[in-house]
Amino acid sequence: MTRFLIILPILFVLTGCRPATNEAELVSEAQSFMASYAQDLIRHDGAAIGNRYKRSGTYFRGSFQEFDSTRVFYEQRWSGPTSFVFRNMKYEVLGPESVLITGQGVWGRGDSLEALVLDYAGVLVREESELRLQVEDETVISQ
Repeated sequence: MTRFLIILPILFVLTGCRPATNEAELVSEAQSFMASYAQDLIRHDGAAIGNRYKRSGTYFRGSFQEFDSTRVFYEQRWSGPTSFVFRNMKYEVLGPESVLITGQGVWGRGDSLEALVLDYAGVLVREESELRLQVEDETVISQ
């Protein structure tokens, strides 16, 4: 039995598998993902934002989007905010490798325009050892 317990972690490493992350670690990882996502928005880093989405596609505002079209949109056609912050964020673990995120985003539009306040919901799932967006929805609640 002891020999099995010693070999099991080695098998996980050799096969590329890993045990499911515990809930606290997964929430912490999701919080870090969202903090760096906000920084990418502020820096207008379309390439980094495009790479945050699931490679098999994402449901965005109710419709399915292929990864390549999402990536191209953020790299070539998207324009970012003048400032951005997530607030009132809540994290709910849905499974061993997925997290529901809800809250709000405040999207700055420059000195002459009032910021947009958005209700935000997203689902992060683990893909290729990283959390990625599988579902994302934003609704403007204040202009």
